[in-house]
Amino acid sequence: MLLGHIALGIYTLSLTIGIYILHNLAGKTAWFQKIITWVLVAIEIAGIVCVLYYLGNIYQTEGAAAPTHIPTIEKGLLP
Repeated sequence: MLLGHIALGIYTLSLTIGIYILHNLAGKTAWFQKIITWVLVAIEIAGIVCVLYYLGNIYQTEGAAAPTHIPTIEKGLLP
């Protein structure tokens, strides 16, 4: 759990720094802005992947059991 909070803090800090750099480079060359924008997109994608991995890993590390099946209604019960 602590590792997840540290990773989220680093992710938030790097995204904030990237947005600050992009905002301050408004008058600079276009190619440098594109590079910074793609770096921000990569940070965002990495953050989403980490969050999804963490959410999928919660069931294994916290001792809870993931549902193995979804209960369904038998065919004869519906009109």
